[in-house]
Amino acid sequence: RYVGKYDLPPSVLQDFPAFMLDVTLKDGALYLKPGGRPSARLWPEAATDFFVKEVDVQITFTRDAGGAVTGLVLRQNGESRAARKVE
Repeated sequence: RYVGKYDLPPSVLQDFPAFMLDVTLKDGALYLKPGGRPSARLWPEAATDFFVKEVDVQITFTRDAGGAVTGLVLRQNGESRAARKVE
């Protein structure tokens, strides 16, 4: 349900551009691939909350009233950025 492409807007607080995030499933684990960068495994904390061990990044997937995943919130360096699921 979390696998897909997410459109992450540019950072307001820091010099991070907009890019696509790819969430994939490999060997039963979720991986996050920020546009053009290496993939990082997403480790679960709760049903919709995940973190990356290599860098200080937390991900929370968002759902609509029907339970469908509609996006995610990426938290890094004190900033939260919402990304819309596009695929």
